[in-house]
Order: sequence, then structure tokens, then C-alpha cells
Amino acid sequence: MRQEFPQLLRLARRARGWTLAVAAGRVGVTRSALCRYELGDERALGVETLRRLCVALELPVPAWLDEERSGPGTGEGASGAESLYWCPVPFCPRHRCHVLADRVVFRPRAVRSLSGSEVVCRGCGATLLEFCEGCDAAFRPGSVVCPRCGTPYVAPAVLPEDALRALSLRESEMAAGEEGEVEFWPPTDAAASARARDRLGGLATAEEGGVVNGHAS
Repeated sequence: MRQEFPQLLRLARRARGWTLAVAAGRVGVTRSALCRYELGDERALGVETLRRLCVALELPVPAWLDEERSGPGTGEGASGAESLYWCPVPFCPRHRCHVLADRVVFRPRAVRSLSGSEVVCRGCGATLLEFCEGCDAAFRPGSVVCPRCGTPYVAPAVLPEDALRALSLRESEMAAGEEGEVEFWPPTDAAASARARDRLGGLATAEEGGVVNGHAS
């Protein structure tokens, strides 16, 4: 039954007419994390998220899921698994901006958080991404595009010539500071946020990245 559960979730989701993005938004995880689970990666989602999916899809909670929940250290991020995230919004103040002949390209800075979580950008309030939107590959810090498929991590901005000329004079000002150590940002879904508060010494919820803006990944 456990091995068949990802397929069962996919069938139930499709029966309701929900896209991956809609279902993921209902339970506070990324579209990519849900996609990976449906494809058989059991590490992509934790126990609490799977329970929330059962409730949302009106499926009975399997016995093995209740058994795992009662065991020590279950749920998303319990194993300490982390991923790198980035902001996909052009001109976010956290990006390094590079002015080319006809456009501005962006090199996003990475942050760490618990795998499969929703994380909000502290620079612009957008929802961060965990995987390339072109091929679902993991983020590669320091790159403008995904090394696997060439998809830009942030869509380039095509601007008029006079605007580009003005920006080129300010390029050094627009560049973010040195990368340094990759920061850990707590996720915004409730279950993972509680674990992140413990990890960070009980930081107040208000300091944990704000409210999800509803942007679909």
C-alpha cells in the first residue's frame, strides 16, 4: 500500500481537477516537491504534509502513516534535509544584476531551508523556488541559468536603450554584497516553521519570513 500511495494521490488529485500547483498550495509545499513525491521520491514530502494531503483530497489516512507520525523525528525536515532556494523575481534587491547590450540578467543569491518547504523572500516577499522550472534540477548557486537545461533562474528584463544606459552606470550599486556563507531561512508552512524556530533558538514568528504571498511555484 505504501508503494502505491504516490500513484493514489496523483489519481485523487487529477479526479478533483487540481494541478500540481493547486494541490501543493493547499498543503503549503512547493509544486516540485509534490511532483517528486508523485513520481516515487518518498523523501520529498514528510508525514504531516501527507496527512494534510489526505484531508484535502478526502482520502482515508493509511495506517502506516499514523504509525510513522507516532514515531520519533517524523515529518518534513525531521532528518535535517535541506535544499538551496532562490528568488525568481527580476530586480529583487538580493540579486546581482548584470547589464548587457539589450537586457539585464540576474544572478540570484542562494539561501538554505528545509527541503520541500515554502520559503518567502526577505527582499521582495515572493515565494522562493527550490528547483529549476525548466527541468526540476536542483539550484546551482553562482549561475544565471540552469546548467542542465539553460533556463534562466530569473527572467531577463528587456529595457529601452536609455534605461539600460542609466542602469549600466549604477550596475555596481545594484550588485548584492558578497555571497559569503549561505543563510538559513525558516520555511513558512506551520509544521516546518516550528522546527525551524527550535533550530534558530526560538526566533519570533514575525522574523521567519513573513506571510506567503500566494505566488504559485
